[in-house]
Amino acid sequence: MGAPQRLHIAFSIYNRIEVPYLNSFESPRLFSTHLSYALLPTSVQDSACKIVYVCRNPKDTFVSLWHFLNRVHSMADPLEEDFDKFCRGVSPFGPY
Repeated sequence: MGAPQRLHIAFSIYNRIEVPYLNSFESPRLFSTHLSYALLPTSVQDSACKIVYVCRNPKDTFVSLWHFLNRVHSMADPLEEDFDKFCRGVSPFGPY
């Protein structure tokens, strides 16, 4: 048995790539998303599929995001200001 096929569904939809017909993938299938469990469709939540939820340490998440925004997008404000926003749930990629 080979490695499962992987697909990042949210990335495909966000970039307006055609939404794939998921039954066309060989089993076992592995799908990934950055959506929280609460934002998954009820069809997924109510299904018999197995869900692995990975959550990063909040401090690690903030520091990584701040460096990313500062280096790549030049969007970072001073560290203290961005930390306050992060704690209030204000983030370019949604609340932590």
